[in-house]
Amino acid sequence: MHNNNDMPIMKLTDENGEEFIVSEEQVKIAFANCLKELRRYKGYTLKQVADGTGIPIATVQRYESGENIPSVVQAFKFSNFYKIDINDMFLAGHLDEYGREKILEERIGK
Repeated sequence: MHNNNDMPIMKLTDENGEEFIVSEEQVKIAFANCLKELRRYKGYTLKQVADGTGIPIATVQRYESGENIPSVVQAFKFSNFYKIDINDMFLAGHLDEYGREKILEERIGK
């Protein structure tokens, strides 16, 4: 895998079993999309997410805006907090709003 922002860094598998490659920038955007949607979907405040993950509110905001990407440890904290597989989080971020909502319903319910 590569480390330039525009270079492929990982493979994901979509809901149809098709693999696709994403860059670091795409991962950051996808994870931000997913974090924002998860919080909205569950009806949580930033404070609830921060308290539940142990990640400061300002840091959660930077992740949700796509300004920063979480470390592996912090990504797993979000995964555990929301009770969703980390791979599903990345995949959900690459989908449109309807697709994201569908994955969230299937994986975590309300």
